[in-house]
Amino acid sequence: MPIVYSVVTANGAIVAECTLARDHDFRPIVNLLLERIVLTPNMRKSYTHENLTFNYIVSPMSVLFLCVSDKEFPTRISFAYLQNLMAEYAPLKFNEEFLRSKMDFYSNDPKADKILTIKKDVEAAREVMVENIEAVLKRGEKLDDLLQKTDMLATHATTFQKGATKLKKHMWWMNVKLWLVIGAIVAVILLVIIWIACGLTFQRCRP
Repeated sequence: MPIVYSVVTANGAIVAECTLARDHDFRPIVNLLLERIVLTPNMRKSYTHENLTFNYIVSPMSVLFLCVSDKEFPTRISFAYLQNLMAEYAPLKFNEEFLRSKMDFYSNDPKADKILTIKKDVEAAREVMVENIEAVLKRGEKLDDLLQKTDMLATHATTFQKGATKLKKHMWWMNVKLWLVIGAIVAVILLVIIWIACGLTFQRCRP
């Protein structure tokens, strides 16, 4: 049985209410619960009665969100539904039709159960991995060959890294030598200019 009843109350008054079980009146039991529930902010709790589960949460503003479902219905989905109501709470838009659409989604749509969705994604990923390995084996390649290829790639990567480091050092020395040569050429040019201007014995530049 899905979520069959839902009610939202604020300041002791019903804001919105919806029931999907026309042959069952939940109001008497719910009224008893409402009289006994202490509106502690962020409180969440479950009660059971016969084959039904009554789940509720209280918002930080002391608004109560309560739903009723079968005992077999996952409690985590009931609380996910209530959590969603609390997140979207707005008195003006909360009415029977709004609650009905939310109840239908969380009762029947597989996407409402995030844990189940994650489990399905994990199973799908595992199946893809198995299929990929089987495809490799069908091509005649053994797993050991793949591991050997992986080791070879790692070795090549290490060799490449060492070669790159060596090349970097070589280029650095080449730059140093180039700057030394340029410095020497500049020094020679300056010396020639001075000789031309002052003479070989610098007699023309003496005071």
